[in-house]
Amino acid sequence: MSLQSADGTAKLLVWGNYIMDGNFRDESNSRRKFYIEDGWQISYQKQTASSASFSGAKENRILYVREIALCDSAVGNFSLEYPSSDQQRYGAVVDKLVKSMAVANPCK
Repeated sequence: MSLQSADGTAKLLVWGNYIMDGNFRDESNSRRKFYIEDGWQISYQKQTASSASFSGAKENRILYVREIALCDSAVGNFSLEYPSSDQQRYGAVVDKLVKSMAVANPCK
């Protein structure tokens, strides 16, 4: 799903995928590497066995990415990209998104 702010300056992407090779950590590292190769300067990263978050900047933009491991090798993701001038406004949005995208209960 892709959502855009009314003024067109912020974009939220929400998606799911399956891990094709490796494990959750490999998947997360691969995604972060993709953004680095795209020119993003990653300044924050946190990774556990079942969740990962990272953020960075590129020109006058900020990016925040969150990933959580789901059952059956699935991954839930979101990314929010917005102008650095709106950091205070969208920082609160990121906090709410992270809280709403909690790690799932152990798979059965």
